[in-house]
Amino acid sequence: VLSPGGAVAVEVAPMPPARDALSVAIVPLPVAPADIRLRHKTSDRRFYDAARHGAGVDEVLFARPDGRLTEGSFTSLFVPGTDDAGRDVLITPPLAAGLLPGVLRAELLESGRAIERDVTAADLTTDFFVGNALRGLIIARLAVAAMPRAR
Repeated sequence: VLSPGGAVAVEVAPMPPARDALSVAIVPLPVAPADIRLRHKTSDRRFYDAARHGAGVDEVLFARPDGRLTEGSFTSLFVPGTDDAGRDVLITPPLAAGLLPGVLRAELLESGRAIERDVTAADLTTDFFVGNALRGLIIARLAVAAMPRAR
């Protein structure tokens, strides 16, 4: 962690045990889609953590006012789909939607296993995945169907 004064601190903690699947809820994006914290990883995680704890699920997915999903509080979003050539791939929201350029996300895009495309709640009709570089891909299931309406 880099402090505003330039000091660096290293934090180490054990990972919680892996789960077979995570329960996920969709919640409104708690900051403006252009907020700089959505594009740069910082230690200011209060809005991420508050949204997850308030929903009472393992993870939340953030929905923009227009209904497009962006990312989770500690994961990137991946939905099974097909590319323009009909190949099975994972669909992940584009960076322009306002989300962190995660390491796992970048790896899957670079390898061709994922492509960018807008994702909405309607795309979450089957199991989907969330993930990050530490945990890898994890099966996710929508636990709370309440979805903010697009404006």
